[in-house]
Formats: sequence, C-alpha cells, structure tokens
Amino acid sequence: MRILTRYILREVTALALIGVAIFTFVLFTRDLGRILELVVRASAPLPSVAEIFFFTVPLALTYTLPMSVLLGILIGLSRLAADSEITAMRASGMGIWTFLRALSTFVAAAWLMAMVNGLYIAPRAQAALGHLEDRLKGSQVSFEIQPRVFYEGFPKKVLYVQDVKTAQGAAVWKGVFMADLSDATNPTITLAKEAIVVSEGQDRLHLHLIDGSEHVTDPKDTGHYQISTFQQTDIPLDLPSTENKPDESLPAEVMNTAALWQKAGRVDPISARWYLIAFHRRFALPTACLVLALVGIPLGLSSKKSGKSGGFVLTILLGFAFLGIKAVEYAEKFEKHHVPGPSFSFVEPVPGHPDLMANPYHAQIYFSLYFVMTGLHALHMIIGIGFFVWLLIASWKGRFTPAYNTPLEMGGLYWHFVDIVWIYLFPLLYLIDLRK
Repeated sequence: MRILTRYILREVTALALIGVAIFTFVLFTRDLGRILELVVRASAPLPSVAEIFFFTVPLALTYTLPMSVLLGILIGLSRLAADSEITAMRASGMGIWTFLRALSTFVAAAWLMAMVNGLYIAPRAQAALGHLEDRLKGSQVSFEIQPRVFYEGFPKKVLYVQDVKTAQGAAVWKGVFMADLSDATNPTITLAKEAIVVSEGQDRLHLHLIDGSEHVTDPKDTGHYQISTFQQTDIPLDLPSTENKPDESLPAEVMNTAALWQKAGRVDPISARWYLIAFHRRFALPTACLVLALVGIPLGLSSKKSGKSGGFVLTILLGFAFLGIKAVEYAEKFEKHHVPGPSFSFVEPVPGHPDLMANPYHAQIYFSLYFVMTGLHALHMIIGIGFFVWLLIASWKGRFTPAYNTPLEMGGLYWHFVDIVWIYLFPLLYLIDLRK
C-alpha cells in the first residue's frame, strides 16, 4: 500500500507543481511592466532585480497554491481513472479511505504552505518590495519625475520640470518650478533655469539650482510681494519612504496580520470593513485548498463511463451558470453607474486603502477595458454553448463514430481556447493591483 500511496502522491504533486509554475507566471505578468520600469528607469542592478522577482512571487502564491491543488488532484486522478489504474487499485484491496488518507497528506501540506505564505511571508514580501522600490527610486531621481507633469511625491512640495536628463550619478532638470507648501498660508515659489540633482542616501536628495528666483508673498499684506534672484543655491529634498511609517499609515496588504485585526477595531465602521476583508482574505485563500480538494477528489476518483453526452450536458450547464454570474455582475455595475459614458460615477475608496479615494478617470478606463474584454469572452461563451448544444443533438442521433469525430475535437479545442482566455482575464481584471 505504501508504494501505491507514494505513486498517487507523486502523480498529484508533480502536476500541482506544474500548475504552480504556470499560474504564478500568468500572475507575474501582471507586475512585469512595473518591474521592467524599475529596471530601465531606475537603473536597478541585477541583485535588486532578483529581489523584486522573489518579493513578487509570494503574493502570486496566495492565489496559485489553491488553484494548483485543484489542478493536481483533478488531472492526476483523472489520468489514473482514464487508464483504469484506480480500478486496478480498488481491485487489489485499496479502499476509498486509503485514497483519502494519501490525498489528505498532500492537501494538508499545501494548506499549511498557503497559510504560512498568506499570513506571514506575503505581507512581509509586500512591505520589503515597497522599501526596495523606494530605495531604487532614491538611487535614480529621474525615475518618478516626468517632464511637463506636476509631481507631488515630495513631502509638502509640488514640482514641475520642463525636461529631464540623466547624467552619471545625477540628474539634470531643465525649467524647474517648485512650490514649498510647508506653510500653506505663505507658500514659497522657486523658479530655476536648471537644476542638478544628486542623491544623498536613501532619504534625501540634494538639489543644486542655477539661474533662478524665489517668490514669497505675505498673507497679512496681499500687496507685499518679494522676489529674490540667485545664480546658484542648494535645497535639500526629503524622499517619501515607507521605511519608518507607523502601522497607522501603512496600506492593508503590507500590515502584519495581528496589526490588521487591531487596526480594524480602532477605525470607523466603513474603514474597518476594508481592513476586515483584508484580514479574513488571508485565511480564506489558504482554506480554499481544503474546499477545492473536497470538490476535486470525488470528481477525480470517478471512473464512470457516461459517454460524451454527460460531458456535453455538464459543460452546457456550467456555461449557463458562468453567464448567469456574469449577468448578475453586469446588473450590479449598471445599478452603480459603473458603465463608461455620460452617467458614469465612481466614488469609492481604493480596496485595501480606505483613506484613499479612487481616481474616477482611471476607474472609467478600467471599466471600459473590463466590459470590452469580458463582453467578448461572454460572446465566445455563448457561441461555444450553442456549438455544444448542436454536438449534443448530433451525438444523440449517432452521427459521430470512432472514424469520424472531428467536430468533437474542434469543439474541445475551442472550449479550451475560451478557458485559456479566462485564465488571463481573471487575474488581469479581478486580481489587479488597484492602488494606482
């Protein structure tokens, strides 16, 4: 029995590992653009690139581990059932409880790994990734500053630069406008023809201004306006950093699990809801390993030969169920005026960031892509369901034989195409990082 148990575990585990690799790669492509931007614009060295990759993987694993458990069990057991190996094992005296004990070892190990990753590793990896990004941005000051775009990332300062050029160990800004809002009632405006920016460690930049002027107003005397010119001057700029931020100002995904629970008890009920969602999600996603295993094991162990018709009926029913869920989802979007157009409205906080309101312009772009992509996918689903209804009727009439079954193969390939498209759409539209 031990040999058979190891054989089953080896079969299921190998397929699950392949699933982890594939699903993680799919989710990793979501952050690939941001990583490439860090590498190119921030001149990230190779060790930092490796760190970015390893810090990104734990977040993807929170989703891919449960998915891979289902994949490994379904495909592994289905292959054994298709080759009549499960029938042979049962004939040799291996009962259903022996299968369950063997698979329970695999499921429990995957659940523990997912739980440790979700509760401890992923939040710390997210926090470390944020610190690494801040360090890389500080090492190359031209990373965040874009020409002809107002930048408010520096504490209490607004910056506008006409042109940005990189230099060895520094950056050169042309046409600099900077508003110092340390005193909101008496802002100081600094203009300069050129500025040379050099990093002074991880938390500060040294700004050397050339050929400029400083404009100061007196709030008590609106008629008093002071202008001072300079040939050269130096201004320190503090970099925004999450390194020393208290838990009060950290986003939910980088807070440790205990702090997340405590935070939910200290804020108002609306904000607490978002923190509780983030807290329970850290337990729910790993527990999905157990739930999906309960679904996959009976389906995988089933060796009943019901022919093609049973598969057609199940596929059609699941297709209609998917479209029904999508219809409910669309109705909710219409009710909340999330459909792009003149009546579009989106006044909601960013998920995981209760104090930060989402940008309506960015939200409208997102929902435009959402409706186009999911609508095209739903249209292909409807076409596929119609095709499978025709295949079911043709199968009942006996039109397919071992010598002629091309329509069946084409239908299967088409349905797999629809599946693959959804594998990309789901992480892209539903698991996407909504912080920006």
